[in-house]
Amino acid sequence: MAWHAKNSGGYLRASTEAYDNAVMAYSILNARGWSLLAFCGMWGNVESESAYNPWRWQSDVILPVGDPRIYYQNAHAYGLCQWDAASKYIDGGVGYSGYGPNFSDSPGLVTDGTAQMNFLDDTAVNSGQYFPNPNYPAYAISYNNYKQITYPSYSYEFAARAWFYNYERGTWDNNRTAACQYWYETLGGITPPPPPGNIPIWLLFKIKRRNESDYV
Repeated sequence: MAWHAKNSGGYLRASTEAYDNAVMAYSILNARGWSLLAFCGMWGNVESESAYNPWRWQSDVILPVGDPRIYYQNAHAYGLCQWDAASKYIDGGVGYSGYGPNFSDSPGLVTDGTAQMNFLDDTAVNSGQYFPNPNYPAYAISYNNYKQITYPSYSYEFAARAWFYNYERGTWDNNRTAACQYWYETLGGITPPPPPGNIPIWLLFKIKRRNESDYV
């Protein structure tokens, strides 16, 4: 199993590409202490942000290397979580394993999703991107506590809204909750594989067989 990425557009929720990317992302964050519900709350938001495409640029306007618009806010976000300005990840993610953002004049690495997930977890709090939002006290949970939430103590809506209000912000849509529930029910039956780079051959074939039987 490997990441999927493309120059523009996203992947449908029920597609093989979205599933493979979800498993790859979950393997990374689960190894970093994320619960399944916490991951699905974040990943449900990813559907509304980038539609599961690690190379996604806002509005599918792909910028070249060094373009000053990389540093603009509210116009040229990048990545699974649509970091805005794009420079948050493009500059901040340098040095992470797999790093390779996609530019119009420099093809990216399909492994950029790995770098993005590790970057997310390392920088969420220190960068100021994640904070308990006082405007939504019902969802104002600390980052470390968010990572530990489990179902049914916390609902799908809580997981999706807490991530949205405390990390993404912007314009809420109920699709984020629906996607959170979908991924919780979809990923709940699997054992998270080791993070990328450490997946044994036998497990790759097991996951491949599951994909072929459930997602044709």
